Amino acid sequence: MLLRQLTRRCGELSDMQRQQVISLNSGQKDELAEALLDFRGMEDFQHWLQR
Repeated sequence: MLLRQLTRRCGELSDMQRQQVISLNSGQKDELAEALLDFRGMEDFQHWLQR
């Protein structure tokens, strides 16, 4: 579900981005799910991954 929401909000994810999301622990996935509500596009997602 999280990957579908990210794709809808940010556009198509690369294989590397998909793998990064899959490898997050459950707490990080919860944080990402909340953060993506404020994402305006791929740049916001990339910044989140880098932190």
